[in-house]
Amino acid sequence: MSYIFMFVFFKIICAQLTNCPQEHVRFEKIIGLRPSSDVDGYLLYKRKIYEPVTLECLSKCASNENCFSFVILYNISECYWYNVNIRGLQETENILDPNVVWFEKTCLDTNCSKLWIFERVPGAVLIGNDIVTVPKVMTRNECQQNCLNYTTCRSASFRISNDVNSTNTLGTCTLSEMDRHLMPNSFRTASYEEEYFENQCVQDKTNAFCAYEEYDNVVSTQADIKYYNVTKMQCEKLCDGITSFNCRGYSLIPSASTNHICLIHSGNSKVHGPRLLTSLTGAYFFEKARCLNMACTETHITLRYWPELPFNGKVYMNGYSENVQCYVKGRGMEEVVLKMPLFRNECGIMKAITINANRTLFSGTMLLQYNPLIQTQGDRVIKIGCIFTNNTKIVLGTGVNFANSSYPNHGTSIINTTTIQPTVEMRIVDFYTKKEVSATQIGQELELTIELHPPDGAYDIWATHLLAMTENGDDSILLIDDQGCATNPAIFPNLVKIYNNETRRLVANFNAFKFTTSSIIRFSIIVQFCPTYCTPPNCATGRDLGTKVRREIMGTMADVKEVNKNQFDNDNVTQMPLEFVLLVRNAKITSNQLVYDDNRKILIAGYDLSTDEICIDFSLTIGIIVTWITIQIILLTCGILMIRKYKNYYRQGKTQSLESLHSNFGMRFANLGNRRVRWADSGSYT
Repeated sequence: MSYIFMFVFFKIICAQLTNCPQEHVRFEKIIGLRPSSDVDGYLLYKRKIYEPVTLECLSKCASNENCFSFVILYNISECYWYNVNIRGLQETENILDPNVVWFEKTCLDTNCSKLWIFERVPGAVLIGNDIVTVPKVMTRNECQQNCLNYTTCRSASFRISNDVNSTNTLGTCTLSEMDRHLMPNSFRTASYEEEYFENQCVQDKTNAFCAYEEYDNVVSTQADIKYYNVTKMQCEKLCDGITSFNCRGYSLIPSASTNHICLIHSGNSKVHGPRLLTSLTGAYFFEKARCLNMACTETHITLRYWPELPFNGKVYMNGYSENVQCYVKGRGMEEVVLKMPLFRNECGIMKAITINANRTLFSGTMLLQYNPLIQTQGDRVIKIGCIFTNNTKIVLGTGVNFANSSYPNHGTSIINTTTIQPTVEMRIVDFYTKKEVSATQIGQELELTIELHPPDGAYDIWATHLLAMTENGDDSILLIDDQGCATNPAIFPNLVKIYNNETRRLVANFNAFKFTTSSIIRFSIIVQFCPTYCTPPNCATGRDLGTKVRREIMGTMADVKEVNKNQFDNDNVTQMPLEFVLLVRNAKITSNQLVYDDNRKILIAGYDLSTDEICIDFSLTIGIIVTWITIQIILLTCGILMIRKYKNYYRQGKTQSLESLHSNFGMRFANLGNRRVRWADSGSYT
């Protein structure tokens, strides 16, 4: 059923867009945004809850000449269509909602047969990797058409201009040969003047994505197709074989049969981080990941990584980031080679053998970390290993996800002056709910806020020297320098100043990260106060400064003022340090216990039904033996104690029974010696 729509889809689209030929009408997928509640939406299609509706909604909107766009509500499996084209100032009322996807009709000249041509992510940017900046202001549609015309364009960045009088949305367009999947470490949240367009029609490099990252006990909340009674390998082949859209991952849900329910996803966790996933016991989510080259010899495992961009991070085995035998640092564009011994019991490489000892598995968990100090959402955690048999060896490279605090959760300072005492507070909140967080996961969208009260006081604020460090200060990274500019916008952006009726604050949206050596992050910053107003810094990137925050959670407006540090060096400025402590956790690292034999047959739970071979970890084998011996000793001891107790009970019970018998006949053991007996043959008494 899922492929029927593909054949008839573009034939039934009506050319209701102004000045757009019918054959050029296409769909664009907008992630995490929907129209305001003031815009009337009409039910387009619905199914039972948690059932996919994407293909049906696309088909019904394409056949409806009045349908300009529709929104899918994944949590209730419904979609609603809109008969208005929202542009220009109307967009400021749009609402951020990570639980929806908005499909909008657009006009693009392309032969691409995908169900949607571009994916748009508002409030996101791909740092660097630009190939050309189109030298004029244009619409989104023109920017996307430029990307389609440029054969190597994989994505585009669209920066909305400040021309609020325009009836259409205009901005500057920058094209890139990379995208968020090839360079996840360069993709981050930004202000909502930044938009990220991803070309769905570009062909992936051969074998660029040959691995899947595995997340256990979770599923993706946004499914596009559903299959029943399939195996893991069948579900993976379905994902790889879909041509109507780009499959980015799949979920496996346990069912009553021995097989699974298979969900196919066009979205992945690189956009909204762990928010896209929901807990479900026994389920698995698999997400496509880049390939790495591995080789096995009789004595070593060797991993080779060719970076597309300068790589200055590190590659190491999980838990052995400081062992010189188990990690290697990147050196720009040079090839990264990590060679580890198999038989020295180092680097967390475990050995497992079959019972008949003709197959041996060596495996471990490796991390590819783009920053030498901190872990970010774009980092890779990979299950690596080799299987040795009598005659051959098999290389494994299965991707897996790496995916109570008594510390203070925010800092507040008060400036003593002759006027009203201003108060400044630093908090880290969830980007969508605006609730303060003290614990989170890698990749979660957060917002750092430095807030000044009262907003109409005599002082203005700026902040400099934002330092993130471990609990004990052994490792640290400078996020905002002494000029108030971001040192690495891919990790942490420039601060933006926001005014509204209630407060004056500095904000920065970022994805949660953590240090390799600690889950505790201390954010320390210097807040600077200057009289009346602080003028903007001259940052090299300047992408996040001097902009207007046009969309809030409920669609309200907020004016942004330009601020800087040029006035900070006079004698009237006061500086105050603030600190916030955050706990950042990894998603649970799980090693895939399913391995392949020589004939590419899967070993279920370590057992091959065809050969009766069991693959058991060596430490598990020792544990089973020790447990079995312990149980036998306990059973033997209990048996001996029971036998002894039964014997005592038997003796005591026999004696009591004999005494009771004599008592019934008037006899006692104690007076038998005092009784006289008359013998029948002699007639005498004794």
